[in-house]
Amino acid sequence: MTSRGETVGVIIPAAGRGKRMGGTRSKQFLELGQKPIILQTLGQFHSFPSIDTILLVAGQGDVGKLREYVAGREFSKVSDVISGGNERQDSVWNGLRALASRGIGYIIVHDAVRPFITHTMIENVLHAAIDDNAAIAAVRS
Repeated sequence: MTSRGETVGVIIPAAGRGKRMGGTRSKQFLELGQKPIILQTLGQFHSFPSIDTILLVAGQGDVGKLREYVAGREFSKVSDVISGGNERQDSVWNGLRALASRGIGYIIVHDAVRPFITHTMIENVLHAAIDDNAAIAAVRS
């Protein structure tokens, strides 16, 4: 919840297959530092105090697996794991529709396989969204 009392939801699209990488496993389940990437990303948002709810959007074949990942760990802010669409934009749309009825004041969308998001980045983009009604986080390459 923001200092103004609005709730904050996060949609984490996790439906990518990693075809361009040539792998056989979904990228979000690959391990980085002996921990699946999805759990690292999820942990950053789960531990951020202003986040009220997290919605994971998975590929149809991975919904059950992702629910198992979440159920076996302390991720109480995860409200659901839903099925995504054919493209990332379809998955985000499914997430937006799922959160629409919950009265969420602000929604953050962050890709499951981008685990290096920091609390400072989350805080900065959230404050920018509150001030300007929309924001995007970016870093120089």
